[in-house]
Amino acid sequence: KTGPGGFGPLDAQDYHFGYCRQKTKAYNQKSDEVFEELFLYRSMTTESIKVLLPVQEFEADSSISMFKSGLALGLRRYYRGNPDHIEIQAYKEYNFQTEKQDIYLILYDTIPGGTGYLSKLFEPENFTEVIGLAYEAIKGCSCQHHGKDGCYHCVLSHRQRYEHESLSREKAEQLFAKLFQSTRTWEKHPGKIGGITTTGQIEESELE
Repeated sequence: KTGPGGFGPLDAQDYHFGYCRQKTKAYNQKSDEVFEELFLYRSMTTESIKVLLPVQEFEADSSISMFKSGLALGLRRYYRGNPDHIEIQAYKEYNFQTEKQDIYLILYDTIPGGTGYLSKLFEPENFTEVIGLAYEAIKGCSCQHHGKDGCYHCVLSHRQRYEHESLSREKAEQLFAKLFQSTRTWEKHPGKIGGITTTGQIEESELE
C-alpha cells in the first residue's frame, strides 16, 4: 500500500485521524485490538445457466476464452443486439468421482430478478440456434480475407479485451463447427448437471 497521493509506503499515522490516541499503531492486514475489518457484499436473485464443457476440448484456457467469445457473439446475433447485462464467467470444480476438474461456464443476468433472456436459452433448440449463429458469423467473417485471424465482427470484443491474445477466428471456427455438429444429438439428463460426469460418462466422447 502507498501513502496519500500514491507516494511511498503507508506510515502508522496514515491509518488514523490526527486526534486518535492509537495513531502509532499500523494496520497489519488483520483484525486486532485496534482495527476491525468490515467486508461489504450484496446478493440478488436472478437468472443463470450453468454450462458443462467437455474436458478434452476445453482443457486449455484459450479454448475457454474462444467459447466465451463465440457464445457472446451468438447471443448478440440471437437477440439482434448486445445483451450486455448477460455476463459469462468460467470456473473449475473438482470432481471427486473422476478425479478431474469439471469446467463450467456460468451465464447470469446482472439485472435483479432476471430479464427472461436466459430462460429462453434453457430450451435446447434455442441454445442450438445461438451456437449455430455464432458458427456462421465466425465462419463467414471477412477478416480472414484480409490477413487477420479475428476482428470485432467475430471473436474480438471490448469485454474480453484482456484475452485477445488467446483468441483466434480460425481455431474458433473449428471449435464451433464440432459443437454445432454435436447439437443434432442433444440428450436430456434429469437431475443435477454435475451428475453427468460422476461416472466418467462425458469422457467417452469429446463432445458428448
